Amino acid sequence: MTSRVAIAVYCVVIALLVVVALYVRIESFLFVRRTQATLNALASVRLGDSRSDVLKTVRALGTGEGPKLVAIAGAGEKYSRFEQHRDPIEWFLVHDLRLYQFAYVLGFRYWEFEPYLVFENDKLKNYGYFFRTSSAAGKYATWPTVRVGSVPVDAGYVPFLTNGPIDGKNFVVSRVWKWPKYELHVAFTGTAPRQAVEDAFNPKLTCMWLSGCNSADELLPNVGAD
Repeated sequence: MTSRVAIAVYCVVIALLVVVALYVRIESFLFVRRTQATLNALASVRLGDSRSDVLKTVRALGTGEGPKLVAIAGAGEKYSRFEQHRDPIEWFLVHDLRLYQFAYVLGFRYWEFEPYLVFENDKLKNYGYFFRTSSAAGKYATWPTVRVGSVPVDAGYVPFLTNGPIDGKNFVVSRVWKWPKYELHVAFTGTAPRQAVEDAFNPKLTCMWLSGCNSADELLPNVGAD
């Protein structure tokens, strides 16, 4: 009798774990679908495009209650959307590595995503996105992070995008010296090759709902190899 009860308990526990694993992976899958749709739309716009045309293309930032419109002193207006997932739970898990790794194996993922558009005189002046997800290692410094943004042709050093001046380049890939494996930054100008820009706006996010993402290069393999 005892063995039957034990088997029943084991089956229930396993069934619950399977349900949780399916739920969190489906949740990540749906987030990836939404994110990739937004980034595909961003990849198709051009600096100098009209506000109306851009917002029709990038619907995630042009409609609904989620997008935030912020006036920037002397620099037009910024449309952005910041999405953060499970912040309180994540910080709880991060302080117990064994619990964190168990949850990660089940499919638990944390993410931050912020696409943005900046307009001046009703023309697209700047655009890009920020993306971060958790990793199996657990420590915050090991979470793969990508920053991609447009810059002026004559831009110098751009905080959070470049390690030094652009110096006439139209597509610059930089790494954070403390975490070169985990943080990748991309700055591009209006003269950058379209394929390079499209690659930067096409991260491979399927790792989020499968085995997990282990590096920034895994998110942007074509860009990181440059």
